Amino acid sequence: HYSDSPQDYCIVLPNRRSGLFLQQKLAKNASLKGKASFVPAIFSIEEYIYRQSGLDAAGELTLLSLLYKSYRKVLGSKAFEFDRFYSSGRLIINDFSDVDDYLADPESVFEYLFRVKEIEGWFPDEADTDIQKNYLEFYKALKDIYFDFRNTLLEKAVAHRGLASRQLAENGPQQEYTKVCLAGLNALSPSFTSTVYVVVCSGFTYGFSSSDVKFPMSEDHE
Repeated sequence: HYSDSPQDYCIVLPNRRSGLFLQQKLAKNASLKGKASFVPAIFSIEEYIYRQSGLDAAGELTLLSLLYKSYRKVLGSKAFEFDRFYSSGRLIINDFSDVDDYLADPESVFEYLFRVKEIEGWFPDEADTDIQKNYLEFYKALKDIYFDFRNTLLEKAVAHRGLASRQLAENGPQQEYTKVCLAGLNALSPSFTSTVYVVVCSGFTYGFSSSDVKFPMSEDHE
């Protein structure tokens, strides 16, 4: 029940559509009662992640532009021009976002990827060709590109979804609300599952519904 201090509560739903539906229902209920009623803040998962992480969502062109700068910085004269980089850059951003969303160790992930590509792409008659060298140098450079790109985003206080969720999981929510209602959530990423775990164990959750959250064993959560 939030009627006493709705500004202290927020509701987190799977998407904006469900949030809009809830807002309409609450407004209708208030209208039937014939009196004004305050509504708590309602967020989609994505909106909640960005707000509580303290980072703004960066648009695709902004992300591509900043990634390209990191790419050029690391590879120098061996880097492609932006028009050739564009399609690959979109895939790289998605991969970087997945690394963060799954709370994977970037050092291990990119070192492993480089070793795999080194084995997959090795042919006795082509091992010393420029094409082969450039191919491997790109994968070897991915780790440095990732870290330079991430540092640039954080310096500008912007992020892609995965990075925002990772920052939230690692640093915790800003706790601007004393109570958080999490409803209808499913198929959560490891980073957001970690955030939910922190919120639940901190006693900030007054309602929770999810069919796909597995918490680690802890004396604080049974």
